[in-house]
Amino acid sequence: MDDDYDFEDTLIFELPAFEDVEAFNDRFRQRWEGWSHADEDLWLFTAHVDGSGDIATLLREAQELVAELGLPSIRFCLDGRVYVLDAARSDVAA
Repeated sequence: MDDDYDFEDTLIFELPAFEDVEAFNDRFRQRWEGWSHADEDLWLFTAHVDGSGDIATLLREAQELVAELGLPSIRFCLDGRVYVLDAARSDVAA
């Protein structure tokens, strides 16, 4: 990892499985730089964002992917704070 990596504009997603990290890589890595970490107890995906517009776009798309993966929610960290990102809700009425 680069010693100059700045966490100020980096979202860190905590994911429940390696397959989820792969899905995040497939969906986001071409547009957002970052790194991934996977071991037996912790699965992380990071994305460096350049501004608030990037953050909003990334979070919206992450919500959609979380729903596609069948996850109810995931945690993410931004600026040293931890948040919960719920899956996107379907627009179809039950």
